[in-house]
Amino acid sequence: MTAERAEAVAKAAAADEGWPWQDPVRVRRQRRWLFIGPTRWEVWTNADSLGSNVRVVIDDASGDVKEKHFLPR
Repeated sequence: MTAERAEAVAKAAAADEGWPWQDPVRVRRQRRWLFIGPTRWEVWTNADSLGSNVRVVIDDASGDVKEKHFLPR
């Protein structure tokens, strides 16, 4: 999976929930735990601000959405 694909999956998940999608967007690939565990993508919207954030966690191998949250503040 690429960062662009992870962002597209996250954007679709947010749209399904009716959550707002605001720039800037931060996309990070990381391990579940520091050096071990499955790789996942974490996508944050409105990344420079507190509040009105969408956070989506996507499994790197399967592309499945594992977590999704709207953080109104």
